[in-house]
Amino acid sequence: MFKFIRRLACLALLVGLPLSALAAPESGEQLVRQKLATLLPGHTPDSIKTTPVAGLYQVRYGMQVFYITSNGRYLLKGDLVDLNSKTDLTRVAETRARKEVLGSLPADSLLTYRPEGKVKHVIYVFSDIDCPYCQRLHADLPTLNGYGVEVRYLFFPRSGLGTPSARKAESVWCAKNRDRAYDRAMDGESVTPASCPNPVARDYQLGVQMGIRGTPTIVLSNGEVLPGYLPPQQLLEAISQAQPMKGAS
Repeated sequence: MFKFIRRLACLALLVGLPLSALAAPESGEQLVRQKLATLLPGHTPDSIKTTPVAGLYQVRYGMQVFYITSNGRYLLKGDLVDLNSKTDLTRVAETRARKEVLGSLPADSLLTYRPEGKVKHVIYVFSDIDCPYCQRLHADLPTLNGYGVEVRYLFFPRSGLGTPSARKAESVWCAKNRDRAYDRAMDGESVTPASCPNPVARDYQLGVQMGIRGTPTIVLSNGEVLPGYLPPQQLLEAISQAQPMKGAS
């Protein structure tokens, strides 16, 4: 191999070519990375993957998924669907992203209700203290815990940050006993005002990035979204039927 490289170098000198002309051509992924570094300086993509379409790469920044050609010239934002397998490849990527992002959140930055026994399932719930159906879901919590479902809450005040709902969420997080404060708040009781470093803004922005508009929004451990309230039996059935998405790795 080294002899072959030396021969190429000697040939380049004989014909007057620069050695750089003998370097391996840049791959499509390298060109894509270079283009993205120009378009979005200081931002590193979470993933760049080839697609079944020749010359087209899938790029993901957080929850944002789009496509770019290997020469870095054309960008496409939309759903890429495999008509043979009837798989929405963009949805697969977005689902995987939700799973990865939620799974990366520090455990101590979530309001978590764990079963007393073995944890069989984990769900994430974007919840608003002033949402009646969120309150209804929270009332089902003992039943869900009894089925071995661990519930991890994220705060999503629908009225936005800086509103009374958001301040209630912040006060719950900053309470001496968060679980008790949340239980009381979800029962309609007043929350003692408190302030401290809290994850409310992070949770809210994460929900916005995921396209969440209503509460409760339940995200299963595989990244699949269940919008709206479901009674315990229906929710448990949906959890049990959830499988890794077709086309996901």
